[in-house]
Order: sequence, then C-alpha cells, then structure tokens
Amino acid sequence: KTIWRPSGLKLGAVSIDAALAPRLDVAPGAPGLEVHRWYIGRDGHPFEYTVAINRADRYRFSNRLRYREP
Repeated sequence: KTIWRPSGLKLGAVSIDAALAPRLDVAPGAPGLEVHRWYIGRDGHPFEYTVAINRADRYRFSNRLRYREP
C-alpha cells in the first residue's frame, strides 16, 4: 500500500553559478533547470522536500494528464 504521494513539483529556468558549474561540467552562466519536489505522507504531513539543479541539455520532463468528467 502506498505510504506517500507526490504532492508538488515546481520547475524553473536558472543560470548555473560559478560554484556549481564545474560539478555539472558546464560554463558558469550556462542554462539550467531547477526542480523542486515535495511529498506528503498518508497522514497528510510533508516528509520530504528536494531541490535539484540540472543541466538544461540533459534533463527531460514528461507528464501524464488525466481528464475527469465533472
């Protein structure tokens, strides 16, 4: 049985700073994608929040949408 559910996702464009650039093997100022994710447990309380900065040329986002009749 699922004990958590993904509860949020926020994506945004960023410029990769000089401190992070060598770790991502890009030049400072290169485009990046900042990803924030958070999860809520079955009890309704958040238990994890993550922030990741990715190279723009190595990140792909896909999403599945479902339509429900009102």
